[in-house]
Amino acid sequence: MTGPGLTFVPVTAADLPLLAAWMDQPHWREWWSADVETELGYLRDIIEGRDSTRAFLFHLDGQPTGYIQSGVLPTRGWSPGCPTRPG
Repeated sequence: MTGPGLTFVPVTAADLPLLAAWMDQPHWREWWSADVETELGYLRDIIEGRDSTRAFLFHLDGQPTGYIQSGVLPTRGWSPGCPTRPG
């Protein structure tokens, strides 16, 4: 996916050191409460196809700028990891 200066690139194992550095930042830890190694384990599961979630780095003008993921929520019930249930 691209736009003017914006590109979404699937996360690979080569991105894990960058993501580990980001995960150590306070603004990241506000949203991702697990320790860095646990989070990297989740990302390895995604990269290696053991999780259906899709993970991307987004790049602005060619520079990695952020992380985003997408996935399918369960059709019954609600995901216990989500802080609130939708409307």
